[in-house]
Amino acid sequence: MEIHLVRHTTVAIEKGICYGQSDIPVSATFESEANALALKLEHAYDRVYASPLQRCTQLAKFLSLGELQQDARLREINFGDWELQSWNALERNEIDAWSRNLLTYNTHNGETLLELHTRVLSFIQELLEKKHEKVLIVTHSGVIRMFYQFVLQFPIENAMKMPIQFGNVHVLQVDKNASNCWIQTIK
Repeated sequence: MEIHLVRHTTVAIEKGICYGQSDIPVSATFESEANALALKLEHAYDRVYASPLQRCTQLAKFLSLGELQQDARLREINFGDWELQSWNALERNEIDAWSRNLLTYNTHNGETLLELHTRVLSFIQELLEKKHEKVLIVTHSGVIRMFYQFVLQFPIENAMKMPIQFGNVHVLQVDKNASNCWIQTIK
């Protein structure tokens, strides 16, 4: 199966704010970003999946490249009490503790990286059971990192080191067992 992963376009929020699962709108540059992104995509997908957060569904609908199905497992990681807080305002010792133990550290009412991985892996396994040849998934950087981790089989906590830019297309060729795979990024 060929999977085209797209991170949503830029969002209308001040830089330096933690916004994982907060439903932030797209920025004023949405239309130009979405048009540029559309030029990088195929025009025939068996299915289009999207996170239910508006920054993803708005892009998926704008692109209108196939039947849209929203799936909550494609949401970004939940930062709990850190949501909508400035990273600079958070307790330094809390950020350090999280950085040292990304896999299982819970950000107070949030989600661990392992929990994100588990829900995304559930989506991937279900997706690979389907008979699709090519799908488009409009989602978030954390989710895209989990797809990379599935394909490349590196330690989950290393996924956070991968830069995932707004509007890039990540093309993955994946089989059920992730034994015959390749990845390409279209910038």
